[in-house]
Amino acid sequence: MKILVTSGAGFIRSHVVNAYVDAGYEVWVLDDPSRGKRERLNPQARFVQIEGTQHRDPTDERHPTAPDSPYVVAKLSVEHYRQIHRFRYAARRYANASGPRQDPRGEASVAVIFCGSILDRQRPVI
Repeated sequence: MKILVTSGAGFIRSHVVNAYVDAGYEVWVLDDPSRGKRERLNPQARFVQIEGTQHRDPTDERHPTAPDSPYVVAKLSVEHYRQIHRFRYAARRYANASGPRQDPRGEASVAVIFCGSILDRQRPVI
């Protein structure tokens, strides 16, 4: 089976990619270098570098869909296929996850930010 993981060089999805590769799947990763980190990638996954854009960050569920890159078009098309053809598909949206490979300067949960401050002998700021 072939599996496509969008944003697969990110903190959480790089672990998902590893699990799929370890299970013997052929894994393709699409990611934007402005957020994902290539060093997180499993070398057995096929990497395709893309540029994804949005009009505001963070993006909520009501954000207008006006795709302007192949990455965004691909994500939106999966949503449409799922609705029209009852396509088997799963989307994961994790909140407050933390663990290895997490960058405390960008995508970190408050727990990681606070622990980093404490380890640096600084007072956490709320």
